[in-house]
Amino acid sequence: MSGVFLRWGVPGFVTVVGGTALAVLMTGENIAADLTSRTDAALSESRLSWASVSFEGRDALVTGTAASPQMVADLVARVAAVHGVRSVTSGIVLAEQVSPFPFVARVDASGVALSGGVPDEAAHARIARAAGAASDELRLMSGAPERAAWQAAVEHGLAFLALFDEGEVRLADLTLSVAGRARSADAWDELSRLAQTAPPPGIRVAALDLAPPLAAPFEWRASFDGARLTVSGHSPSEAFVERLRAIGGEAVPVSTSLVLASGAPAGFEATALELLENLVRLEEGSVTVSDAVMVLAGTPGDRQTAAEVTVAANEVGADVELAPPRVALYEFTAIRQGSAVVLDGYVPDAATQARLDALAGVDASGLELARGAPERFQSGVDFVLEALSHMSAGQGALRGTAITLSGRAATTADLAALKTSIALGAPQGLRLAATEIEPPLLVPLAAPVEAEEPPPPEAAAVE
Repeated sequence: MSGVFLRWGVPGFVTVVGGTALAVLMTGENIAADLTSRTDAALSESRLSWASVSFEGRDALVTGTAASPQMVADLVARVAAVHGVRSVTSGIVLAEQVSPFPFVARVDASGVALSGGVPDEAAHARIARAAGAASDELRLMSGAPERAAWQAAVEHGLAFLALFDEGEVRLADLTLSVAGRARSADAWDELSRLAQTAPPPGIRVAALDLAPPLAAPFEWRASFDGARLTVSGHSPSEAFVERLRAIGGEAVPVSTSLVLASGAPAGFEATALELLENLVRLEEGSVTVSDAVMVLAGTPGDRQTAAEVTVAANEVGADVELAPPRVALYEFTAIRQGSAVVLDGYVPDAATQARLDALAGVDASGLELARGAPERFQSGVDFVLEALSHMSAGQGALRGTAITLSGRAATTADLAALKTSIALGAPQGLRLAATEIEPPLLVPLAAPVEAEEPPPPEAAAVE
């Protein structure tokens, strides 16, 4: 009988016990899976998905990081309320307590970067989605202000950030600081309106530093016609526009058509004002700025003004392109000594100076550029040089519209040519004020040489 039991009873017992244990095990796994699924759904609906829940049978273990004990209590209560849960054990860690509660959002060419704290993961997800963050270093922290006010402060700051191409918004509890540059002219208009809008209740704006959009290149131009100053291009600030309007005082009205922009070169405002003060000293002219390249061009009224304006512009790093100064009495002289002609006085432009210097035997190094030449100046110069070409020594001068000639004709033929030229008169618009031409020097004839008489024949024969 005992042998039968051993052959049939023991295997049957093992089968029953093993099957029962397996059934219990399979049932426990199904229960845990079902509870996990239903608990996750409940937490998601309640925006408590920041926590993780695991089950051993019907016993729950919740883990994660919470910002406050109340968050832990709410989570445990929500899990315990799921049908079928027998017990809930908390493994939740409380987040770091900070004061003031920080939040920072920055934007640059790389995109938006977030850092600081969030009161819960739901707020974290909402902020990251709204900001379109390329870098997210936000972490759960304790100590956040009242939730609705804090969220409104973040959203108000992100409204500024969305209009920047570079900048940041920073929160310390409910105190907001904003600094940044508009990404476009339209964004600048929107920022200006936003800056005038009252922040949400409870939020204090401690700093608001807004810069207009970047101009690349930063360009600015001023022109002066002798009576009125016109300024256009970019301006770094409204205050600078007002300073420009006062530059000419009551004597020189100023017209401006400027667009606010960032990107002005270092020291731009002081430099621009210095150049304008010198521009209005000219008869007419202009100042142009393109980033760090500055040029002052124009027409000075006299030599002293030209020199002073040049020095002032060079001191602030500007290139100077001034027309020759005006002189009251326009003089040009040419002196001939032998084959050389030396020029002195004024010519109206560099081209005339170069042409004269290229003439054979002419030294034009003493000439200076100046305005105020008579209308037929070039014809007067040519008339003087032509007359000197017929002299062995002499001088010709053009003073205003008056021509004077003096010297000695080189030959009789040259004397005749000079007399003819003088008789025909000066070029139209000019006049011969004085002429003093001497005839050529006569070369004395050499005395005849007398032939020596040969010695007498008898003298020649004497030894």
